[in-house]
Order: sequence, then C-alpha cells, then structure tokens
Amino acid sequence: MDDVRVFGERAAELDTLGIVWDTADYCFATDLTAGRAYYEQHATLTAPQDAVILDVQIGQ
Repeated sequence: MDDVRVFGERAAELDTLGIVWDTADYCFATDLTAGRAYYEQHATLTAPQDAVILDVQIGQ
C-alpha cells in the first residue's frame, strides 16, 4: 500500500482509543510528565541512576 491516510470519523474513533500518532511526541510528553512529578517530590531534577517515577526511568 502507498501512503495510507485516516480522516474524519475514523481518526476520531482511533483518538478515543488512545492511538499514538507520533511516537516522538508521546515519548517527550511522557518523560516531561515524569520529570515534573519527580521535581514535585524531590525539588530537584538531579536524580540518581536508578530513579523511577510514574513507571519511567529518569535517572541517567
């Protein structure tokens, strides 16, 4: 198949199921949310290597 595109009602239905259209944006948003949650709890973004929050490993 060539370029397959989904429009209108079908796209809306997939959105309600939580389909991920752009994995890079999804990963960025997930990491940003985890970073914010870690900062709220620890008042720093300097996390130890094994730090995990919201099921996301944020330590480096």
